[in-house]
Amino acid sequence: MAWFQKTTNKRSLLDLIPARKWGAQTFENVERFIPIWMIEKAKSIIPDRFWDKYTRTLLYGGNNWKDCIAFSIPSDYSGTIRINLEGREPNGKVKEGAEYDQVCQEIMETFSQLINPETGKKTVKEVIKVRDDFSGPHINELPDIVITWERDAPITAVYSDRIGKITGTLRDKRSGGHESYGFILIHDPKKSAFKSNETAHILDIAPTILMQLGCDIPETMDGKILPFYADEIQTIKS
Repeated sequence: MAWFQKTTNKRSLLDLIPARKWGAQTFENVERFIPIWMIEKAKSIIPDRFWDKYTRTLLYGGNNWKDCIAFSIPSDYSGTIRINLEGREPNGKVKEGAEYDQVCQEIMETFSQLINPETGKKTVKEVIKVRDDFSGPHINELPDIVITWERDAPITAVYSDRIGKITGTLRDKRSGGHESYGFILIHDPKKSAFKSNETAHILDIAPTILMQLGCDIPETMDGKILPFYADEIQTIKS
């Protein structure tokens, strides 16, 4: 089953819609014709619920997502893909179960084979099937597949024997995106200066805050108390 579709040369009035006319450069080109201050002014007047709904409709209207097996979700520097799943998407085409798994596997293999023509190395560091790593009642609000790109060199083109060569440039005002690591600073007048090099996880923040507030930590909550509060943990247990 092919999950991608080739474009045709057939033109119509729909091609005047921003998303059809400019594709990935929609936001950049809209800002070129409409000054930022004017956009911000309009946004301050129009209620958020209307702004979010109708601007997204205008900018992404005219796409062919409903006719695709899978489609990309607008994001920053991580590739996010959603399967057009029956019962979840308005025009779902992929059945839950074996067909869903087959489509995911095909997409994952396709991305895993991509090469950066400039370096001869793979362009993708990791491809994650979200349902393999996460679960819960809100799983359908997440993308189905997430692609983490290699960052050792700029990627202006990708190549594989299956799809050939695709070129493009990410036109974004920002010079970087979210990282998978960071740091946390905590001011606690009850504790003396303390520095820890132990690796923590963002999921550890919520249970740590709950503990400090004297609240019960739900058994279903992921994460653990941050290590520099180990003495408080012992006090609680005793």
